[in-house]
This record gives sequence, structure tokens and C-alpha cells, in this order.
Amino acid sequence: MRLLLLLAFGLLATLLSGCSQPAAKPAPWVTYTSPDGKFTAKFPKEPRRVEALIPMEKPLTKVYVALLNDQLTFEIKYRDRDPPHQDAELLEKAPASMARSMHGTLRDNRPITLDQWQGRAFSYSAVENDVPMRHHVRLYTVGDRLYVLSVFGRQELLDDGEADEFLRSFMVNEK
Repeated sequence: MRLLLLLAFGLLATLLSGCSQPAAKPAPWVTYTSPDGKFTAKFPKEPRRVEALIPMEKPLTKVYVALLNDQLTFEIKYRDRDPPHQDAELLEKAPASMARSMHGTLRDNRPITLDQWQGRAFSYSAVENDVPMRHHVRLYTVGDRLYVLSVFGRQELLDDGEADEFLRSFMVNEK
């Protein structure tokens, strides 16, 4: 009996010592600078550049995207606009419009600034292919350019800290 107790305590100590090992450190984030996009941001891995023609929009939209574990998307889009601009109206209406277009529910919506530029931070939830998803978005109007930053993925996998790190890392390289 005493031998069984010693073996049980030994096994328990072995298991507990394995639990106390530090967790594997995540890979370092990549600081990416886009000369043509005139921005710098930290991505969880090297982003891929894509150009897309979005319906109802004349100029090409440039997209920089990094997929993480095929479950989360970190994305910066920008497009140049022809003047005149109704920036205040765009920033005011875009959050509800984006959430509505995804049949989602707007969760947070507030004005923000980046240096001297106006912006909007918002989040919404939506169900896509029967999967609950969350989206964190920031919009910035910088002269004739509109930037859209977003992090989205499965609700249970989206880490608010990672989303915040990405969104806060964005800098415009044009004054």
C-alpha cells in the first residue's frame, strides 16, 4: 500500500512538473512597410499583397492580408478616392453598413484619430456558414486615401489582445 502511495505521488509530481513548464513562445510578429500603400503595421506573419476590384468601386483596392492558422485574418485595405469627399458621413455610416452587409450586429462604434486623421473603430459579430464570427475594424481617411484595417475570424479563436496589437501598430508613412 505504501509503495502504491509513493508511486501515485511520484506520478502526480511528474505530471505537475510538466504542467509548470513555460508555454511555447509564439512566433514574433513581422513589421511590414508598404511603400506604395504608405503604411507600416505589425502582422502575425508576412502579409500577401492582392489587388481587387470591388463591385461598385472604380479604383482598384489594394489588400495586404495575413491568414493565421487558416482561422483568423489580419487585413489592411486601401483605395484612393476622387475628390470631393464626405469623410464625416462615410465614417459615420460605414460601421452600420458593414455590419448590415454581413447580416451582423454592431457591437462597438466610436470615433478615433491617428495623428491628425479622423477614423472610426468598431466591431461586429455575424454568423457565416453557421459559424459565429467576430470582426474588429478601423477606418481612417488620409487625404484622398481610405484605409480599412480588420481582424476577423471564428468567435472562439479571435484573441482581443492580438487584434488590438495589430490595429494599434498601424502607422501612416505620409504627412
